[in-house]
Amino acid sequence: MRKDWRKHRRVKWKNGATATEQLGEQSVTEALLFEGETFTLELPLSWDGKYSLEVGPDYYAFYNIENNMAGYGGKLFNIEMFGSVDAWKQLPAAQYLDEKDGVYYAASFPTDVQFDPEDEERKENYYAMRDEMEGILKTFRFQFLCQNCAAFFAKPEKQELIRDKNCDLVNDYRKLYLEYRQGI
Repeated sequence: MRKDWRKHRRVKWKNGATATEQLGEQSVTEALLFEGETFTLELPLSWDGKYSLEVGPDYYAFYNIENNMAGYGGKLFNIEMFGSVDAWKQLPAAQYLDEKDGVYYAASFPTDVQFDPEDEERKENYYAMRDEMEGILKTFRFQFLCQNCAAFFAKPEKQELIRDKNCDLVNDYRKLYLEYRQGI
């Protein structure tokens, strides 16, 4: 297990919805792009410097730094990987996300208090981040390897997350995706 305090990069979107837009703020066009081994998530800019990450062999755990450092847990959610479609259903609070190559991904949530109930500011900060989780989980995307240029990118029908814009194959997918988005 390792703790990684800055496992994201800031991105701007010209087309497509960001996590923040899915939360209802249509004018926002930036997000923090979290990149796991096989998937990506968009985190709201408000999370910058306020979350930490713990990575295990079959999970990614997201924490509110403030409450975690104060010794109150601060866990917001996990992205967990399972070998069978029904395994995630054993969790007390979970949401199925997707499947890739026989690995099933689900988000799990803490079932106990993760903040200091006596500290109103920490409680409000935790709840503010927790309230954004639904929009964040809607941005869960798998990354795929472009066989032409070895660049990772997300499925174009789901989101435009392309690292190597010089690849003709990637640009063909990008063009199709943009045409698709304009048709919505």
